[in-house]
Amino acid sequence: MTTTLKHAGDEEYLEAAAQRALPGEDVQAAAIFGLQDAIYGMMAGGAVGNRAGEALRHLGPVGDVAGLAVDVAAIHEAKKVMAKASGDMTVGLLVAVTTDRIVVFNWDGDGATEEKASFDRATTEVIVKRLGISKVVTLAPTDGSPGLKLHATTARMKKQSGPDKLVLHLLSGTSEEG
Repeated sequence: MTTTLKHAGDEEYLEAAAQRALPGEDVQAAAIFGLQDAIYGMMAGGAVGNRAGEALRHLGPVGDVAGLAVDVAAIHEAKKVMAKASGDMTVGLLVAVTTDRIVVFNWDGDGATEEKASFDRATTEVIVKRLGISKVVTLAPTDGSPGLKLHATTARMKKQSGPDKLVLHLLSGTSEEG
């Protein structure tokens, strides 16, 4: 487990972190989402890691463990590269919903760092689509300015699903399940 997901399932911690980053604003919810483009890095890293891991698997059980470790490391590193290339973002992003805004911060595992994007809730269309156990969240300003695609999860087995569901509910006005 990476440090970027540290506290990902703790609604109170995430809201407090968002409130510290947004003093004077009414934070309604916060969650750790990922950058949708990082999914492509994950797929590429998985393919590369799988090939590299196969070279170790002939060593038996030790090789199997080493191969799996190579797979996981390759996936994580590829996600980091894609996130960085997409605007110097971290793999995990703190998405804070306030009364008036949707604010996206880099997340270091313990707190919000640099603000990466801000959207006016009144003029941003939020489109949520299901992709397996993930939700693809498109934030599309109606004035034509650049938007952002994120991914979240509502899968019960994922620790971040509680905070993610709450943010998705506030953004889309529906109960996001499954």
